[in-house]
Amino acid sequence: MENFIKCIHSIEGRLRFRLTDAARNLSSEQKKEMLKKKEEIIKTIESLPGIKAVLINPIIFSMTILYNPQATAGTVVISSVNSIINDYFQKM
Repeated sequence: MENFIKCIHSIEGRLRFRLTDAARNLSSEQKKEMLKKKEEIIKTIESLPGIKAVLINPIIFSMTILYNPQATAGTVVISSVNSIINDYFQKM
């Protein structure tokens, strides 16, 4: 399975992700479909234990996630976010 998102920066309590080339190379129609699901994706990620905030920057195709390191590990967040995003992209 191809990954559509990658963690590019990590410090305790904060993770930054960026869409991979596989995601950026989607058709215009597929990109529109993903934009329609943006809020649903954000809510799904925010429902994970320990997540404080999910911030999207569509201009540079990035997502920053703030989390409570006492409630969850960064590696768990990375794995969960990868799974969530890849599931959405695979359904398209």
